[in-house]
Amino acid sequence: MQVPVFPDDIKRHSFKRLAKTFQKNWPGTQPIQLSLAQELLAKGLGYQGYHDLIKQSESYPDNSAAPSKTAIQFKISEMIRAELSHGGVPPKAISSFVSNLPLYVLSVYHTPARSYRAHAANTTTRKTPILKLSSRDLKILVGHVAIQGSLRENALIEFIVTGARSHEFLGLQKKHISASSEHLIAKKDDFVRALPLSSTLAMIGSGSEYNQEDFLFPSSINKAKPMSSRELSTLFKKWVIACNLNSTATPHSARVAVISSLIKDSSLSPSTLKDLMLHKHATTLLNYYESFAANGS
Repeated sequence: MQVPVFPDDIKRHSFKRLAKTFQKNWPGTQPIQLSLAQELLAKGLGYQGYHDLIKQSESYPDNSAAPSKTAIQFKISEMIRAELSHGGVPPKAISSFVSNLPLYVLSVYHTPARSYRAHAANTTTRKTPILKLSSRDLKILVGHVAIQGSLRENALIEFIVTGARSHEFLGLQKKHISASSEHLIAKKDDFVRALPLSSTLAMIGSGSEYNQEDFLFPSSINKAKPMSSRELSTLFKKWVIACNLNSTATPHSARVAVISSLIKDSSLSPSTLKDLMLHKHATTLLNYYESFAANGS
């Protein structure tokens, strides 16, 4: 049982990122070097070692299938238990460590990303809109930011996954945030979003260094100004590349995915969805976003 590792996974450092997470969160009582993390991870993926993985990655056919993540997680767990047989590390710690490994960064575990690369090589122009991010992709992004991102990045993605446009939340100030008995409310003009009381936004908005006029997401260039859409796009691109997703995806791609998913789920009426997403016309919204759902979900 072996997980296919492709040349892209080496060239784009996907395997190395996975190994760094492996090293950083190692459950043993003593830290390990990156070289050892790469060696152990390669064995857990079914290779004799790191050099064997590199060698075989050069010849894997692109249509190779992968074992289930559950099967590989079990194999990695067994390998770690053998490595730490005298380390006194509880099985629960090993299980937690393995379940949090971002295996999704490997190409074979992300079919949409691999399909996109195949599509990019196709010179035929598609007239129908393409869903660059799926609801599954968004879950992967959220999981990545939760593990690797800062408090500010986690707060940003909390707004992104509501389907909000970037200009609607980047200009928020502390005075626009209030708490009810059940939610944290972000309200500015017509824009309203209810987030959990445990939201990361509550943490970044409650610091003593803030005053009511401070921006929740200040620009890295000038703290007196809000984060720009370009800054957010750059950060978003870093996330999608780290997750081995479609690198042309943008924050708007996330909005498309959210709305398309809601339309498909039919949990909200067109009128309610129109109001929530601050769209002018329900019919236009449905026609536009349903075309994405039909061709990309």
